[in-house]
Amino acid sequence: MCDVGGKQMVIPRRKPSASEINFFNKQQIPGYAAEDNHVVVSPNPQTGVNIDAVANNEAMRVYLRNKKFTEGDLPPLTETQVLNLKNNSYGAAPMLDRKSTTIARLFSGDPSAGTASPLQQNFLNQHKDNFRLGEY
Repeated sequence: MCDVGGKQMVIPRRKPSASEINFFNKQQIPGYAAEDNHVVVSPNPQTGVNIDAVANNEAMRVYLRNKKFTEGDLPPLTETQVLNLKNNSYGAAPMLDRKSTTIARLFSGDPSAGTASPLQQNFLNQHKDNFRLGEY
């Protein structure tokens, strides 16, 4: 569970289990927002992966999940973002997942998110200081 001590939510992180390390290595995934609401990152990310950006991306995903944002609460995707997501594993995902992924990628500076729309930037500005990533 996320600690909401005061106003800012603390998103916990933990070291990966042996099975998660296996998963990271097989799938070449650098991190994820675990079901236990912890950020978990690979101890062996691929070359060139910014692990801090990955951790921030996953922290935003945990934040969105814990705040129980619905599809309607999140700003719409741009046409370019819809097309970009169509070409990867999120193409068939529910709209809530696609919107959450895009917001998290924009937050962490992932260029695959494209350019933020004014509504997306406003959403990020409203929420970026409402949480922080905890220590191990």
